[in-house]
Amino acid sequence: NDSTSINNIFYTDNTKSDDVESILNWGADSSQISNLSWLTHFNALESIDLYINPSRFSMSTFEWAIDNEAQISLRSDTIRIMDLSLARGLQTVFLNGQLSKSNQDKLLFEVKNIDLNEVSSLLQITELKGVTDAEGAISNPFENFQFIGKAKMKDLYVQSESKFSMDKRKTKH
Repeated sequence: NDSTSINNIFYTDNTKSDDVESILNWGADSSQISNLSWLTHFNALESIDLYINPSRFSMSTFEWAIDNEAQISLRSDTIRIMDLSLARGLQTVFLNGQLSKSNQDKLLFEVKNIDLNEVSSLLQITELKGVTDAEGAISNPFENFQFIGKAKMKDLYVQSESKFSMDKRKTKH
């Protein structure tokens, strides 16, 4: 099964000149209520800024929060993400920087305490268990993709058959 069902989706907007205030809600009939809110500003035909408001949303049964305002800017040659932080308990995902055709532009990322069981459940892939932390940067995904980063996994299980920790670099039984 590779699909996700979302019921009772509601979108509302309020348009003023070059701005559109948007709210997207779903799951109002369940305990997994989601509410995403943002402002879209159209600077020109090739320039759009999204100002994401603090919001809460659920994917599958997992509720995530955007606790602070963030900005995503889309230009014809650049994607900029400023201070986008997602949190679920102790799990966090943080993105900051920009992507373009220049190798000098970088999108920095940091993930902490990510529960791999939740990731495998959400993506409906092989059962994984454990926790991962990672940080790094990507640049120029358009012409010369570059990735620099490091990750640490604790107590990694794959299909509940093996257990090892990349942090300790030895097998445990």
